[in-house]
Amino acid sequence: MGHTTEIKAAGKAAAAGWDELSIYFRWWVKKTCIEKKTAFIDLLCAVPLQQIYGCPLGGIGGGTITRGWRGEFCRWQLNPGLYHYETVIANQFTVCLRCKGQTIYQQVLSMERPSSLQGWNWGYCGHYAFYHALYPRAWLVYELPGQQVVLTCRQVSPVIPHDYKVRR
Repeated sequence: MGHTTEIKAAGKAAAAGWDELSIYFRWWVKKTCIEKKTAFIDLLCAVPLQQIYGCPLGGIGGGTITRGWRGEFCRWQLNPGLYHYETVIANQFTVCLRCKGQTIYQQVLSMERPSSLQGWNWGYCGHYAFYHALYPRAWLVYELPGQQVVLTCRQVSPVIPHDYKVRR
């Protein structure tokens, strides 16, 4: 008698699941095919994750920008749920060291070597960069070869609204 009750309960749960799935599918067709918009929760055309994403920069519900472990800005969302998975190659940090008005070192802090923006000094050696993340904080440490300079780029993603002070 207990086994029959379990089978009936499982059947009801499966029927409820199919109902929810059909509601989602109708919403997805309306959003993507009729309204020609991107579905903010797209289970049918999910973007596969890559092992480049680091700790996001931003607050809950306020949009985020994600820096990858190589230093690039590789994902962002300004509308909740609508993510853009692309790297804008011009969005980079650059360091310039000067001594007595003369540039002695200039480097884009990215390991990329794009075909565009050829006037920039690309191709930072990844052996001199170290990514660390412990949410809600992340930091990249750059050692500048031959310069005896170490740069640390820190970020904090506040979980509590307006709590931007970095505590150590």
